[in-house]
Amino acid sequence: MAATPHSSYGGGAGADVLRRRRPEQDCGLTLSGKVLDHDTREPLIGATIYIEELQRGTLSDEYGNYHFHHLCRGSYTLKVTYIGYVMERPTLRMTTSTVRNLTLHVDARQLKQVVITGERLTEEAQSAGTLSGRELETTRGLSLAESLQNLSGVSTMQTGPTISKPVIHGLHSNRILLLNNGVRHEGQQWGAEHAPEIDRLWPLS
Repeated sequence: MAATPHSSYGGGAGADVLRRRRPEQDCGLTLSGKVLDHDTREPLIGATIYIEELQRGTLSDEYGNYHFHHLCRGSYTLKVTYIGYVMERPTLRMTTSTVRNLTLHVDARQLKQVVITGERLTEEAQSAGTLSGRELETTRGLSLAESLQNLSGVSTMQTGPTISKPVIHGLHSNRILLLNNGVRHEGQQWGAEHAPEIDRLWPLS
């Protein structure tokens, strides 16, 4: 009786699966280092380091250090940016955990000339109001404050039937300047119980 020949694969289909199995990928690598100024070698705080292939990013700490953990073996492109510096895109190939310091150059761009021009105002910036003609006629016999209260931004502060003073945009008493026929008027200006010593208005007929 003839013997049955054995398979040359030494274990059949199961051995073939073992022969084709690849070693597991090492994804426990770490990339770390510092981000430094190229000229002064001072650490750059808050620089952005971005791995383009993994779409992962981090910021450098107060000492310029950065860290990436759980990286697999392979080649990576880093994008390093910082305000006022030229962007760098170094590439590296990782087979083991790596320490890589990154340096950036100052972006020395010369700004164009800036010319500032201006014009002097020919008119007063503050608004002004006047009483004349018929408007002045309607104030006949009224006090100074009562006569001015119809002007925009002017009100009165009254503490009695004859004591009232003008309030201009919230300012009163010695906070405003009164001129009577061109003469500075400062009498009875200091308290709420005192009104400007200016006679009631009697327009000339």
